This record gives sequence, C-alpha cells and structure tokens, in this order.
Amino acid sequence: MALFARPSVVALSLCSSILAACGGSLSSGVPGTLPHGAPASVRHLPLTIAGGAKHVFLSDAVFNIVTIFNRDGTTRQLSGFQEPQGLTSDAAGNLYVADTINARAVVFAPPYRNRPASVLSDAGEWPVDVAVAKDGTVALANICQPSGSQCIGPGSIAFYANKKSHKQCATVTGKSGMKILWDAFDASGNLYFAASLNYTSVVIARIGGECNARSVIVLKPNVQIVWAAGIQVDTNNNIAIINGFGNSGAPTIDIFQAVPSSRKLKELSAQPLLDSGTIVSFALTQDGSTLYTAEPHYSLAYGYPNGGYAEAQISPPSGGDLIEGVAVVPAAVP
Repeated sequence: MALFARPSVVALSLCSSILAACGGSLSSGVPGTLPHGAPASVRHLPLTIAGGAKHVFLSDAVFNIVTIFNRDGTTRQLSGFQEPQGLTSDAAGNLYVADTINARAVVFAPPYRNRPASVLSDAGEWPVDVAVAKDGTVALANICQPSGSQCIGPGSIAFYANKKSHKQCATVTGKSGMKILWDAFDASGNLYFAASLNYTSVVIARIGGECNARSVIVLKPNVQIVWAAGIQVDTNNNIAIINGFGNSGAPTIDIFQAVPSSRKLKELSAQPLLDSGTIVSFALTQDGSTLYTAEPHYSLAYGYPNGGYAEAQISPPSGGDLIEGVAVVPAAVP
C-alpha cells in the first residue's frame, strides 16, 4: 500500500496507480517511471538538521521503521509497524504515525521510546496520513476502503476527539472516485485534504466541524495542481501544497490563501524545489522558516516559502528504502 512502493502485501498499491496516471507502468514487479524519474542527484549538502527543528522523523514503508534524528546528530529508531506512512506532531511534541496495514495511528510521547503512548484503531480502513487540530482532535486520512486484497470505493476521513479516543467521533466519506492521500488542520479546525480523483486528477477539499463533520467541500484552486505531494497549513494559516511537477518539471511549493466561507483557493506564490526529484510528503517547522521533504531515500531541508536549492540533507543509517512520511518537532501546528 506504500505510496511509491515496490509491490507489497496489498495487491493494488497506490504506486501503480500513480504511475498509470503519470504515464508510467508497474507490472510483475517491474518498476515504471516515477514522476521526475529517480531521485535527483543532490549537491553536496550538510548532513544535519536545519532551521528551528529539534527532532526530525522519517517513516520507511519497506523497512517498517521510523527514524528519529536529533539536533545533536544522533539517531534512534521506532519499530513495530507495517507500512508506516504519513507522520505529524502536535504542540506538545507527540509524534503520530499512520500505520497503514495495521489500520491504526500510533502515538509516541517525548522522549519517543519504542512504547506507544496510545493507539487509535481504524479497523477496516487503510490510513495513509494523520493530522492533529489545535484542540487535540485527530483525523486519519484513509486512502480507500479495503476489501480482501483490493482497494475499493472512495477514501474517508476518520475523526477522533483526542489522541486517546477508543472510537471515532465522526467519519466522512469522500465523493465517488476520491482516493484520499494527505490531510492538515487549519487554526480554526477546518481540515484540508488532497486526493486523487480516479488517479487521473487532483482534488483539494475541506471538511469543517471536526467531530461534527458531515460533508466534503471540493475547492477550486486558480492554478493546476498536477500531483499533490502533501498538504500543510503554515504559520500564516495559508495552505501549502507541493505540486509534484511544477515549473519545468521540478516540484514547486505552492502557497494558497484559503477563505473558509469560499470554495476558492487563491495562489499567493509558487517556488521550485531545485534539488528534489520525487517528493512524497513534507513538514514545516514551528518558526515558519524551513520545509522538510520526504523523498524515497532521504529528506531535504529548504527555506520556506522561497524554495530554491536545498540547505541540508538527512538520511537514515539504513540508507532509507522507501521514505514516505516526515514530521518535525517543534512543528508548525495550528
């Protein structure tokens, strides 16, 4: 089920669908051409944490680990997952892991020992990302509804009142054909998500109400988003989306102004991320200065929102086989 995966225990991986939508192929375990081809050859960069981050977390959906990078240069690993994908953190520094095949979100409190503080079960779904609101509400983005080895029906968002909830307080199903990928709350508790519509186009949508959520509002960006490689809300309450193709084939960081009473998303800026190839997701630091990417084998740090060339690179001691999620502490949380 991994986003840019080799064939896994799930017969229909999102990877194969992305490749088909982007003109590649994947059959009998033979990889096609991912967007932008292989990861870019990155210039010689300092292997260090940039910006105001104290910790950076990367999930690997093949090695089934989350690597913790500390500002002093040390690393540790969390394990016990089955295809961990999206990551996020809250104002208290708790780490949330979308543990996809195990159908749950796992929460780790500082200092991040390999013992969960809580687990949010999402039985019967495939959560690929997780978001936390200012009041502690948690939302899991389920790409689809699994049936046996197939990924059927539209995706859904499962809401939980807090990180220790034993059951969902609301579930909202996407419109027909929506495969929900990434989600993020704004400061008012509105949830924004990015989805693939039948693996042919990108949908950006909003859900209000948190535990009282009932319906999906599809939004209308004033520019084309070819592939949404993550969605976040920045310190100015603007919507940040990495457009997976962007200018001249390079990914761009596109910043939008969102008005909760409107369906329109107005683009404020778009800047290329020049050292990146295939970006899967990203995270923003609390001071609003730095963006971290999740790419198949490493994470790159960029100045936010100006993009340009990367400022630093981190890679797990294992080398990283399929990095899909990234989170930072302290983070730009609502």
